[in-house]
Amino acid sequence: ITDHPAAELKPAISNDGKKIAFSSDRNGDHDLYVMNTDGGNVQRLTQLSNLYVINATWSPDDSKIAFNAVGPNGYQNIYSINADGTNRKLLTDDEANDALPSWSPSGSKIMFSSDDRFDASKTDYADNSDIFTVSETGGGIQFVTENDAVNRSARWSPDGSQLVFVSNDNSDNEIEIFVMNGSGGNRQRLTNNSYYADDHPSWSPDGSKVVFEGEDGLYTVPA
Repeated sequence: ITDHPAAELKPAISNDGKKIAFSSDRNGDHDLYVMNTDGGNVQRLTQLSNLYVINATWSPDDSKIAFNAVGPNGYQNIYSINADGTNRKLLTDDEANDALPSWSPSGSKIMFSSDDRFDASKTDYADNSDIFTVSETGGGIQFVTENDAVNRSARWSPDGSQLVFVSNDNSDNEIEIFVMNGSGGNRQRLTNNSYYADDHPSWSPDGSKVVFEGEDGLYTVPA
């Protein structure tokens, strides 16, 4: 689709299947771009000097894109922007690693993972992180998980009633796939695979299954 000497990363296809958002440094900085699915009509949406844009995700109606950007201080924050490059908003702004945004099916909230947003003792994103939501207009940040464990890579189910995520909040401290309701309750463990961190869960269109990355390939599990 692209044939450019630049680093081009983390593609995200729009819900209508017509566009791809991605990160590229083809103009010097790692900025957000969109293009048609055949690689044509490449457009640069951001010009954020000294920021590294990554992890783009489309709103349900494809009118906006959320992403996180790494600043020169090493911290990450969540942004949103219209799909035509207008109306960029900084949704989180603090000394934390706010990353991996995901839109709610209604488009009213964005879910993300963060390592030390409200706890100065949490300084290693790989070892300790929680899941939060923020309003798509900014503000109203709320905990979804709150424990001394890894909680990340969360995705809403198609109907918005459940969340799938990865966590090591279990007795054997293994990274596994979990589901919970949209407010963070009724947590259920879906996998039990020792010695390998199950990761990157995603829902089937009907919400009945979860696909994820396992030890030696891709797997599905009933939700």
